[in-house]
Amino acid sequence: MEPLHQPGCTSLCGLETLVRRITRSSRSGSNLSSGVAEPLPNRHWQQQEQDSQCEGQQDFAAAVRQEDVVLEGLQNYALQNRGAALQNYALQAHDATQQKQDAGRWKVDLSWCTPRIRMGGGCLVVLFIILVIFLGASAKKVRQYHYGLVRNSITGRVAVEKGAYTSGVHFVGFWNGFVLFPSTIRNIQFSSEVPETGVQQVAPLKVRSSDSLPMQLEISVQYRRRESELPQLFQRAMTSRLQENIFISVLSAAFIKVMSLHEAKDCWTGRSKLLADFLRACQESLAQVHAVCWGLQFYRIAMASKYEQALVSTQVQKQQETIEQARRSAARVRAETEVLLQTIRANISVLETKSAAERYQLLVGTQALVDARKVVAEANATSTVRELLRLPSGIELSGAQLTFYQQTLMLSSNLTGTRFLVGQSTPPSHVVALSRL
Repeated sequence: MEPLHQPGCTSLCGLETLVRRITRSSRSGSNLSSGVAEPLPNRHWQQQEQDSQCEGQQDFAAAVRQEDVVLEGLQNYALQNRGAALQNYALQAHDATQQKQDAGRWKVDLSWCTPRIRMGGGCLVVLFIILVIFLGASAKKVRQYHYGLVRNSITGRVAVEKGAYTSGVHFVGFWNGFVLFPSTIRNIQFSSEVPETGVQQVAPLKVRSSDSLPMQLEISVQYRRRESELPQLFQRAMTSRLQENIFISVLSAAFIKVMSLHEAKDCWTGRSKLLADFLRACQESLAQVHAVCWGLQFYRIAMASKYEQALVSTQVQKQQETIEQARRSAARVRAETEVLLQTIRANISVLETKSAAERYQLLVGTQALVDARKVVAEANATSTVRELLRLPSGIELSGAQLTFYQQTLMLSSNLTGTRFLVGQSTPPSHVVALSRL
């Protein structure tokens, strides 16, 4: 066998050098498998590194086997045809190198990931998770239809200086929470009836009128807390129930004062004015305790039986008087209406008589005018006929002749094709005329 290191074999020498490097790399890979590398602190990373080392060792072993085949073929062919052997070796070496590159392309290189870097990455992940947890814990919710005041969950102090929060999610810190108060319209019912769910039952108001009559009033009030003044209200009462008790006390005092300025009969006769005074007192009193009076209903009154009977008798008597006045007023109106009807009927009769006289005068006058115009027309026609029948000698028809002419003319208007003999001294005894048939 001739030596491979000859002139003109530079490429072959370079390939041998490459094979030596690959062999050393494979040996270093076997050293890694023998336990030279540092153990990883994390089992997951250790398993991943072991899998990567196994894949690398398999790739290196395949490359070494391929190189051994190439070297053996190179030695066999070098004895027969050095040129062809060199060319084939170059092609096989190129294929082996390409295969090694392809094998190493899919290999995950974790050599850069040192234990210190992996520990730092794990710390960053942990810090990110903690940050997400803190942000989630810092977002606190105010329920729908409520106001909220920030309260420290550790010390229990309420931050009234921050004001009230409306419904929604707010970032107030994980150490804070909310004290909730209703933001909707609430109802206070001074009544003996059982109220609806969520409404505090309060006994009817016991008041005394200006005429010293005791009575009980049943009133319903609708109110709503002021958002801007909720911190001040919280400083006076820290719970919704205590705040509502304050509203009840101030309303009771205001209604008792209003009723003391009115008589008992005003509950019937002056109800509109009494209701307006109650509403004004409700608005003024709730404004002093940081709330708004939305509405008021005054619907029932209870008194002692003797006072109530006396008031009922008085009201019945007054109603009877009112009814009698209405009856008298109705009778007066009916009498006035009857007089008016008689006057209208008389006026109608006068108008009808006057109209009939005017109608008769109009008809008679028109007929007389027609007759006069008819006579004038007949005179004009007679004059025209005389002028037309005047003889050339100037002799005109006499009255008898004109009458005979008119009779003949009328007869001729009913007969067709008739002939008259004119100029006879005596009229004919018979006149023969052809019929239309």
